[in-house]
Amino acid sequence: MSACQEYFDPSHQLVRDSVRRFVEREILPQIDEWEEAGSFPVSCT
Repeated sequence: MSACQEYFDPSHQLVRDSVRRFVEREILPQIDEWEEAGSFPVSCT
């Protein structure tokens, strides 16, 4: 058993997976453009 498994239950894994999918879908496709511009959309704050 890893240290994380001692503290986190399956609901934590669901949140982690949801955040990962969101980042992959909404953030990563835009990140290069935002980095180049030196900013990110206000709607992200």
